[in-house]
Amino acid sequence: MTVDRRLQVGGWAALLVAIMAPLQFIVVRVWPDSSEAAVIVAVLALFVALDLALLVAAIGLDGLFRPIAPVQASRVRAAGVVGAIVDLGLIAWSWIAAPAGDPSGAGRPAMIWLGPVAGVVVGLWFFLGGAIVMAGGRELARIGWPGMIGGGAMILVAITVALHFGTATGRGPDELSLRDWLGLIGLFVVLYLVRIWRYVVGGRLPAPGIL
Repeated sequence: MTVDRRLQVGGWAALLVAIMAPLQFIVVRVWPDSSEAAVIVAVLALFVALDLALLVAAIGLDGLFRPIAPVQASRVRAAGVVGAIVDLGLIAWSWIAAPAGDPSGAGRPAMIWLGPVAGVVVGLWFFLGGAIVMAGGRELARIGWPGMIGGGAMILVAITVALHFGTATGRGPDELSLRDWLGLIGLFVVLYLVRIWRYVVGGRLPAPGIL
């Protein structure tokens, strides 16, 4: 596969991540603690699809980052690949080893720590990738800044998970927690990914506005 073809595939994978990321946020917040097989399979399928798309995007979009910053691009690609693979491994572990009624695998030390680690690494992929794109010129800066904001928020979410912090606001179960607010800010990556897709696939730089 040529570099240009790989970049195009990476762009389409970025669009898939952009579509699934809000669904993941909603599922994580509203998914009940259910042991029903259909629910578990549907949720895990969504997570697997998102991680696979992220893996493809991390490899394919290296062709966008490398001409701007070759050394940093290698680290960004590694962050995306490692984050996606670790997350896929955790999903596989939760499916194979988690007991019935505990599909999240809560209480298992490896999952408790590796989950936040994967979140930090994936957040770094967005943050550093956005920084590289911003360094590519004033027009590209409109692509990069949402990635930096969203990636930074994703890193903070992973840290709050690791520290068991920010899960409640004290205003009732229906209120958004600190972690929820950070997760919403993390959805800036959707704007980042859509702009990358438009630029890589269609050659369109973002004009002032939402997209």
